Amino acid sequence: MLAGRVEEARALLEEADRQAPSLALPQVLLAQIFLVQLLGRREGKTPDWLEVFAAGREEYTRREWARAEKLFQKVLRLKPEDVPARVFLERCRRFQQQPPPDEWEGVFVLESK
Repeated sequence: MLAGRVEEARALLEEADRQAPSLALPQVLLAQIFLVQLLGRREGKTPDWLEVFAAGREEYTRREWARAEKLFQKVLRLKPEDVPARVFLERCRRFQQQPPPDEWEGVFVLESK
């Protein structure tokens, strides 16, 4: 069962790579971390932190930075070691200060290493 999930994740990543070869490595790594978290959960009820993270991502893609920030903070209260939540929290804070252009499609461009 797990082998099938790993293969499915690999196929998703390969497809994403084909469709968006210009993604920066950290973006790909963040996507991989997120997929691993999704695939690594046990069968049954979705963990609360994952539902909150998904809601945060929805607000993030809608450019609702303050709402997304609160949701990512909640994720970190539920799962303090969650690296993707920390990354998105920081992005929300940056975007509240300096929003991306109107044509932004959810891609975060790193300006330094």
